[in-house]
Amino acid sequence: MLDDPVSAILEGTGMIVRCPSLPLATYLGCFWAFPAEPPASVKTLPDGCAQFVVEWTGGASPAAFIGGPRSHPSHYRKPPLRKIIGVRLRPGVGYLLLRRPMCDLVNRRVRVAAPELTDRMARTHSVDERFDVLESHLSRKLAGLALDDRVRRAIRAVGESAGGARIDEVARQCGVSRRHLERLMRVWVGVSPKRLARVARFQALLGSVQNDAQTDWTERAAASYADQSHLIHEFAEFAGASPRRFYAEQRPDALPARCG
Repeated sequence: MLDDPVSAILEGTGMIVRCPSLPLATYLGCFWAFPAEPPASVKTLPDGCAQFVVEWTGGASPAAFIGGPRSHPSHYRKPPLRKIIGVRLRPGVGYLLLRRPMCDLVNRRVRVAAPELTDRMARTHSVDERFDVLESHLSRKLAGLALDDRVRRAIRAVGESAGGARIDEVARQCGVSRRHLERLMRVWVGVSPKRLARVARFQALLGSVQNDAQTDWTERAAASYADQSHLIHEFAEFAGASPRRFYAEQRPDALPARCG
């Protein structure tokens, strides 16, 4: 469930999205943008990913940022007239772009010096043009780069098992010790394999729930968690509330932002 996570809950706005071109699909989730006019309420959720974002208001110069993975939910209110465009960086890709340990960027973001990108972005007039500019920039930056194969295999094993893979077995399949795999993952992804597995399990749960009123949480817990209290505790850590409260507090216009 790391390929198509529920990255955020949107209230008061929609999100414009576009898939990356095929050569970039192994690096990127979708490109996304918020409409400039209405304000927006965005609750971001841990999904194991980093984000590349460009934002600006009015005649101000655009600024580019890379935000690291989140360890807990956060709430953001987009001001009216703020233009924001970004793309989800699949686990490990933030390190390819920055060459800086992603564990330093957990719950943080850093400004990226990209004058050519921001100059071109300032001259755009439509969302499609902005997507084109950002995709062209990242295509050049990522050309010829690849994740460490051990990290790539670990991310795949954790994601495909929805967090159920045993970390010792994942390390064995990757040809390294568990301790060495933990160091690799903290540098490349920002979190340990165990933490990423917990995020993957949470994301699998989010993706399986369509309507809280009809959800049997005891049954859900039996599928992946030790018991219902374990599910509720972990859900609250990553979503900020128990499952029932999380869904009850959402506005009727709330939309899950899925950005595979």
